[in-house]
Amino acid sequence: MKQRLTQLLKTTGLTTAQADELAQSTLSPPPGSFDVSELEGADDPRLVLLAAIRAVVRLRDQQQIPRRLLAWLGEREEQLAPYDRGRYWHLRGYLAWRGDGEVHRAYTALNRGIRLLEGEGSAQAKGYLARVLDTFGQLLHHQGIISAAQRDFRKSLELREASGDEAGAGITLGNLARLSMEIGDFRSAADYLRRDLAIVERLTPQLTGLRSQLSSHLGVCLLEAGDPQAARRAFESAASLASKDPGAPGEAFARIGLARAAMAADDAGLDGAATHLGWLEEYLASAQTPPGLLAELEANVRLLAGDIHWASGETGAAAEAYRGALAWFDRSHTASPLEYAQLLNKLAQVELHAGRRLEGAQLLRQALQRLDATAMDALRTEVEGQLKEVSKELWLLHCSGRFLGQGQLELLLELAGQQGFRGDLENMVILFSDIRRFTAISEHLTPSSLIEVLNDYLSHMTRCIERFGGIVDKFIGDAVMALFLEKENAEPAAVRAARAALMMQDELEHFNRSLPEGLPRFQVGIGLHSGQVVAGIIGSPQKRSYTAIGDSVNTASRLEGMTKILGGGILISRQLADQIPGQSFIKRPVGRFRPKGRDEAVDVFELMLERDGSLAEGELESEAQGCARVTELVAARGLAEVRGQLAALASGCQDAARAAGYRFLSREVEALEAAGLPDDWSGEIILKDK
Repeated sequence: MKQRLTQLLKTTGLTTAQADELAQSTLSPPPGSFDVSELEGADDPRLVLLAAIRAVVRLRDQQQIPRRLLAWLGEREEQLAPYDRGRYWHLRGYLAWRGDGEVHRAYTALNRGIRLLEGEGSAQAKGYLARVLDTFGQLLHHQGIISAAQRDFRKSLELREASGDEAGAGITLGNLARLSMEIGDFRSAADYLRRDLAIVERLTPQLTGLRSQLSSHLGVCLLEAGDPQAARRAFESAASLASKDPGAPGEAFARIGLARAAMAADDAGLDGAATHLGWLEEYLASAQTPPGLLAELEANVRLLAGDIHWASGETGAAAEAYRGALAWFDRSHTASPLEYAQLLNKLAQVELHAGRRLEGAQLLRQALQRLDATAMDALRTEVEGQLKEVSKELWLLHCSGRFLGQGQLELLLELAGQQGFRGDLENMVILFSDIRRFTAISEHLTPSSLIEVLNDYLSHMTRCIERFGGIVDKFIGDAVMALFLEKENAEPAAVRAARAALMMQDELEHFNRSLPEGLPRFQVGIGLHSGQVVAGIIGSPQKRSYTAIGDSVNTASRLEGMTKILGGGILISRQLADQIPGQSFIKRPVGRFRPKGRDEAVDVFELMLERDGSLAEGELESEAQGCARVTELVAARGLAEVRGQLAALASGCQDAARAAGYRFLSREVEALEAAGLPDDWSGEIILKDK
């Protein structure tokens, strides 16, 4: 088996040494990886998939190996069973996030994996579903979306315990512990960690690196709980375990903990902390730290150095070290909003101590901007209170940004002094979204629950828009209007808006899984248009805001309204479609329509997918080509053939909303045939409803 697997792995592009090492690791998987019985009788795609599951564990220091394996599998996805496809997309999602920092692609891949595993429905699929939910929880936790992350972790733990996956339960316990640490619940975190450690010590005592990591985390909990002596013992245990794996970074992280425990224990602890810092600096200068860990370790060492300098009264050196830590955070895909906020807060304290109140206040505001997208209420309250004390003006500015949107507020400040109330013609992308049948949903909720759920939903949608540089212009009840302006050194606004809209759909799918039983699932229509608008500060001297008005805004709104009739999730105009590269996105031509109350027709497309090499891509591409044939027939006035084509398209996607759109178009074509086409007909369908 080993020889066969080694040869097979070499066909994916691995070197002989890489293939041989990975084959050995795959044939002896630790608990929680996969059932070793899967190796017996496995075909080539499954063997490579199992090897990829093992390779992803070392993603931080060996990214190219899982990339090659997943690329090989992507070319053979149709050969994978649904269960294996679900696992494959889980790995794709993990790589997109941890390897590339592409959160939107991770959402798409993880959602696809969940759908496949839920559809497969077997006991083993449910067991693996727990792993995907755990990864989703990590992804959400990293973004500071605490309540949603906690839900996914708890569901994952429930599934793992129900399936008897003790090793998997240990992983999720560790993730729950880290989440609890970030929200300040160190008692729960320590309990999760002790349960996790017990599992690891029982099942895999040889994994000294993992035991060291868990002991370090336990030390942090004990330190935060005010017991530096117990924390020191935990860090010493972590260092001892890490020393059994020479060259690994575990001892470095344990040393960081020991330094902090020394500083917390007594006034003389600074000398001990400085000794550990010296060891860490020598380690960084000589060790071959994996690239994925280097940024995290460098940032933490500089953060420790800053704390030592700050405690020693060396303000300048502390500021320099903190800024160095910030630079390393910027290079890391793993630094969370909370870590950024904590560091910015420390740097602010240094600036304030040095008498630089404006610089300190600006840093506090930056920390708040990091925290506003998270559920870290305790730290947010603390930082906000200090900002109010230091600079009431910046505090008011930040609070205003919560109502206007921080991005729009910055625009207001930039434009107010330059243009006053004068508007300018600008080209931009306008996005409208609206919840379908929201009245029916609201009937299931009390007023307070309705506001809570709606605010949660709007928070998710806002994150998607802002992730791609969009500005939420306004909320209109449950509807959202957003603007995407062209920016220097950024992708075109059309591409960013398209990605934001697709991520909104993925975010909505995850959001729906968190809704209570019995509550209808949310469905959303999105319209996008690119064009010229009048943009500027509009309002009165008492209240004004930056917004966009004009026909292009109305067109985007009408496109969103058309989703109800045409069944598309994201409808875009030809103007926008022409700016989105076809090699990157699949766009389905829907037809030419004249909305109610308008004199001009709009060529409408549905934005379906950002290309990712999936089977779904091939299926949607085929459907888009079928739609293109329909539009060609309509242009040629061949309506007799169109209805048959539309019926075939509807049959091919019976469970999708767009099937209703095909049936609507078929009825309209039939009516046009019956009435007879005028000589000057340009292929447009006049819509009677908004």
